Order: sequence, then C-alpha cells, then structure tokens
Amino acid sequence: MSTDNGEVNFASENGEKLMKPIHTTKPTVGRMVYYKSYGTPNGEYKPEDRSATITEVIDDETVSLCVFNPTGLFFNQNVKQGQEGGQWDWMPFQKDQQARLAVVNGIGSLSKKTNKLD
Repeated sequence: MSTDNGEVNFASENGEKLMKPIHTTKPTVGRMVYYKSYGTPNGEYKPEDRSATITEVIDDETVSLCVFNPTGLFFNQNVKQGQEGGQWDWMPFQKDQQARLAVVNGIGSLSKKTNKLD
C-alpha cells in the first residue's frame, strides 16, 4: 500500500509489514508540486496545500519554487521536502506513480482485488 509520505508496504519474511521510502522521482525544473503554506500562528488560517512549480533544483530534497496563492505568486528559495508548513511535497498522483513504478521494478506488489499496493 502506498502512503501519503511516499512509502510502500513491504512484507518481511515472517509476513510483518515494513515501510520503506521510494526514491524514484527526482525534482526537475518545471515540475508541479504541492507547497504547504504555514497558516497563521493563532490558527485562524490552517496550513494548506498550494500548487507550485519548481524553478531551481538545489538537491534531491531542496528546491526553489514559484507558489500559486489565491492572491498572487510567491517565490521561495531553498525549500526542503516534507509535509510541514513551508515545505514542498509530491502531489498524490505523483506518489501513486512512484508506487506503481516500484511494482514494475519488483519492489512492491499490487493486490489483484483492489489494484492497490499490498
């Protein structure tokens, strides 16, 4: 099963489920990703996912972004990958593609009933 943080379930020899990260997709300039807004300190506005485009790749986990907010564009440099405010992450369909690629490469397996990763 694929999880929200880009991991896939693997079964150990005794059948116990293990989680291992998938590192198949590398950030590239022009790729669309999510940017998690910070929200407000007192919680009036919660952190939200915003659409963003990668404008520069620093390394596999650090990029610069052009973030699309309802009120305009925001440019942010040296953004780390993660799921907290001020970080970027892959969109759900991209994580699903990564999980399916893991199956093709023999890392995971799909359930015949649900077509989801086991």
